[in-house]
Amino acid sequence: VTSYMQKENWYYKYHFKKHDVTNVQSFFDRLSFKNTPNSGESDGEIYGAFEYRYDQSVFHEQLRLIRRKGNVREVVLDFVDGESIIDMKVSPNEKFIAVSISNEDENILKCVVVKPLKRKSLILQQPPHISSYEWLNNDTLLLVKNDLASNRDIELLQLSISSGKMTSLFKENDKRFSLNLSKSESGELVFLHSNSKDVSEIMIVRENELECLWSRSLQKYAHVDHINDTYYVYTIDNKDQEFCVQKKGINESSWQTFIRRSNTNSFLTNMVLDKWRGVITIEQENLIPKIKLNDFDANKQVEFEPMKTPGVLEILKQQNTDDGSILLSTTSPIRPLTHHNIEKNGQLLKDLKTDRAFEWDEDRFRYENIEIETEDGEKVPVSIFHKKDILLRDSPMLCHVYGAYGHQVEMSFNKSRGYLLENDWILMFPHVRGGGGLGRKWYNDGKLQKKKSTFMDLRASLRSLHNQNISNPSKTALYGKSAGALPIGWLLNQNAERYCKAVILQSPFVSILHAMLLENQQLTTFEYLEWGNPRENTTDYDYMKSYCPYFNMSVSKNDPAILVRTSLHDNHVPSWIPLQWVAKRRQLIQNGGYSANENPLFCQVDKKGGHYTQNDFHDVDNISFLERLSFEHH
Repeated sequence: VTSYMQKENWYYKYHFKKHDVTNVQSFFDRLSFKNTPNSGESDGEIYGAFEYRYDQSVFHEQLRLIRRKGNVREVVLDFVDGESIIDMKVSPNEKFIAVSISNEDENILKCVVVKPLKRKSLILQQPPHISSYEWLNNDTLLLVKNDLASNRDIELLQLSISSGKMTSLFKENDKRFSLNLSKSESGELVFLHSNSKDVSEIMIVRENELECLWSRSLQKYAHVDHINDTYYVYTIDNKDQEFCVQKKGINESSWQTFIRRSNTNSFLTNMVLDKWRGVITIEQENLIPKIKLNDFDANKQVEFEPMKTPGVLEILKQQNTDDGSILLSTTSPIRPLTHHNIEKNGQLLKDLKTDRAFEWDEDRFRYENIEIETEDGEKVPVSIFHKKDILLRDSPMLCHVYGAYGHQVEMSFNKSRGYLLENDWILMFPHVRGGGGLGRKWYNDGKLQKKKSTFMDLRASLRSLHNQNISNPSKTALYGKSAGALPIGWLLNQNAERYCKAVILQSPFVSILHAMLLENQQLTTFEYLEWGNPRENTTDYDYMKSYCPYFNMSVSKNDPAILVRTSLHDNHVPSWIPLQWVAKRRQLIQNGGYSANENPLFCQVDKKGGHYTQNDFHDVDNISFLERLSFEHH
């Protein structure tokens, strides 16, 4: 296997080593952020009397965690080369700091508990394989341990700092569920969430005991928070089966619906509590996110719309201040990350200057929402972004697709998208069934025995845009990552040359039947509610096999150019899945008598990094593939 990966990497490097990427790298450099005043230091986060920063300055190679109080600067923790910090949490009395650390392969190594001292911090504990943690009190740290074999977070541990004793409080035995911890907005409670894909159980964690707040017998997903002696839960509305907010007092027995979606075209996507502003909800209407402030009595609601296009809107909870203001971030394919502030007095929404070393005017670009009709009569929205002055039918187009888990296709700004837009590309985002942004029904209509609707939506979207003279098949490329590669893998077996000229598959989940048959494979049992269980259900087996890209693979002379990227240490889509798919495709190309020039196929295996690895190196390579090969071959 190692020899095969080396050959694939050599073959890729051989074909692309002479391609000039100077223009791409120069553009990326221009999109880099300015250094902060303290060179190498991150933005600060305030916990109690101290401001904490991550420092990677030119004076030392390793990352370190520092804190400041006035003019005093202390080094809290030095990291080993290759380690990175995930997050940190300070004990209520500020005497101890817990830091979660991962290595360069994204596998969580440990949670380090530190006691800061004037000269040198004292490392007290380093429990391994910790995925989440919260301070219960000054002396007690709660931790959730990850099981490496299944990649599930399965056990709740309680660590006493003074005695060093570790106690197991709970172990999740149902293979469909995974654990995580959260602290309430009130700061008074710690919750243990046990979630499957569709169902939650929530327990209040007290020292040496658990109290059930939300039973899995309710058969609904939920996320809970607490403030002012009241519980608030983000869950499924019994009335229309879409997300809503419910609440109940600490001494009440039943939940009452508190906030529903505004209309049939809008859907709640998140809930956050704020002691000053009440219940903050993010809602998408016609795919465009907006924020609503609802007071705790629901008598008053204020709405803000910081975006005019689909994209990502987030509440920067950790940065909220005690003056009642709320910090937000927004980004879209044509908007670099931008921060906003909703002030308490006047409730004004302001754009805050983002510390960028480049100028980017999103008004130079156009967003269009195009509704297309699928083979079964469904209406699917497609978002496209492009320069205002380009001729669409002659412009190259990159289509990003996902369509799984109820997650919306990722629509943020990055350097690759900025480069393509500047070079007259169209960015296309079909909102296919199985994905998010259009509610729970839209998600359910693209999973399990309805999964093929995701694939048909992608095909119909491409066909419709081409028929409307928006790019053309000879200038269209597709990009899919993880489960987003599945519909592209299916399309490659359906005369894909009619729809595209090039394909990029990142960590592609293209051998789905093999993966779902392996019960001991990481995440398999956790995924049964998304794809089905082919081990025990023959209907699931037959349906999955009918669309699995690996089992239905076919090649032809005019196939698109393909670049497959995977990481050796990917613990979500193991590298053997894309490698197996590539090896079979190479064999079919050889058996069909086609040449490598007729069927360009490249595979790059990253020996470092994991499922979520994304850096400039990958972005430059992707653009190099699109520019040099995909629109030059044949």
